[in-house]
Amino acid sequence: MKKYIAILAALAILSGCGSSHSKGSSGDLAGSNLDISPIKISLKKDEKGVSLHSLKVKNRELLHQDSSLFALSLQKLGTQDMIAIDSRNGWKSVMVKQTASNYSVTLANPIDTNLPASLSVHLSIVLDTSKSRWDMDVSGIGASYSLVDVATPELHLNTLQDGQFFIPKYTGVLKNMKESFDLSMGYPNGWQSTMQFFAYYDKQTGLYIGNHDPKASKKSFIVKKDAIHNELIYTTHITPPNKTKPNNNFSLSGVFELDSFEGDWYDAAKIYKAWATQNADYYPHMTPERNRQQHKIGEIAIWANSQVIGEFLKIEDQKNREEKIDDYLTFVKYEMGDFAKTLAPLPVGIVWNEWYKEVMDRDYPRVFYPKQKLEREIKEAVNELHQKYPNLTIMPYTNGFIFDMESGHFTEEARDASVKKSDNLPFTQRWNHHNFAIMDPTQKYWQNQISGAANVVLKHIGADAVYIDQVTASGMREDMDENHGHPLAGGSWW
Repeated sequence: MKKYIAILAALAILSGCGSSHSKGSSGDLAGSNLDISPIKISLKKDEKGVSLHSLKVKNRELLHQDSSLFALSLQKLGTQDMIAIDSRNGWKSVMVKQTASNYSVTLANPIDTNLPASLSVHLSIVLDTSKSRWDMDVSGIGASYSLVDVATPELHLNTLQDGQFFIPKYTGVLKNMKESFDLSMGYPNGWQSTMQFFAYYDKQTGLYIGNHDPKASKKSFIVKKDAIHNELIYTTHITPPNKTKPNNNFSLSGVFELDSFEGDWYDAAKIYKAWATQNADYYPHMTPERNRQQHKIGEIAIWANSQVIGEFLKIEDQKNREEKIDDYLTFVKYEMGDFAKTLAPLPVGIVWNEWYKEVMDRDYPRVFYPKQKLEREIKEAVNELHQKYPNLTIMPYTNGFIFDMESGHFTEEARDASVKKSDNLPFTQRWNHHNFAIMDPTQKYWQNQISGAANVVLKHIGADAVYIDQVTASGMREDMDENHGHPLAGGSWW
């Protein structure tokens, strides 16, 4: 049964007279939104910077201590020197403008002469009922410097005694405030963080923390429960595009949100889903073909996995090993058939990991070449299963992320399409005693390799579908190859 979700929010009207504060004034900048507004934000300004001074949800203070609005790390080109500066200190020019529902902050001209004098940061915070939207631009990096890291914001939050903290690992993990944790999670990365939002709540208060970045650019989330100071620390680190290149001025992709909400992690997830549905570049907007495919997949009642070839290779004698491999296909046909027969007429599916008669994680993406005989054998097996068991869907596996460097087919062209470190060597992974190069999905060569592998599975052997693994589940690497036609390191090129 489909569940149609509506997001209910108590709306409060913001009012108040506008005011401005410029260089030379200092002290607290009280939020001008009404007391009935669910979320209130106050900044504190002095002659050298600005900090987040108060964060209230339903008039309950959540901020444990003053926090920086942002932090930057720059590299002076030609050196290994890294220079840091944040919003709280180190600026000659500090300007803050405030209206009933908006803060506009401009910090410029660093005091530290090791930083470019032209460096300027503009940040805006817009309050809208239960939401606050944060945006930021960094300019004036200059020809002698490169922006290598942007952190925004750093929140030092009070510990809610019975609080829960939702982190977007896998499908979601809850942390309670009785335990300590210290996590650094890359995004996009299926093993570390799959979404761009967090939620902190108890029975009275809910704080939604969202990076509403429609392009899903590279970033990492740092969350820490500090038992000594009894606080929860959160920040987002963003890898700027063209890191290590000069004058790589930066604009936040999308906005950062701090919102109040009612409920628990599920209610916070509805906020993120509503945003992603409307704005995310990669959200799967439905087409007639996608609807047809989804309906067909949705009809499959039970999925199984076939990964048993290891049992057939536990033998030292090579001749007997080859005989055992031949036995493998007979065994798999029997097991798949028995599975489909037992559950008939229910539609069932099998993810077939070792369909090309090898242990997983070898030979990608050239799994057949030059094994024409093997291709015929597998095609005959698939055809036989389809004829006997019409309720069976067969979906072989391949990897869409890596190239086996020890397969004998890792050519110079393949190396050119791999993701490179700063020393121009490929990023690699090791699986099943083989080295694999991580490949750049923007490169036409690699796109052709993956579509070719899918074509073998779907057309040559007649399977029903192909499972292309790890296209976005594995973490994005910072590609430093200038020949790949996309910004270096960070951004959304992946």
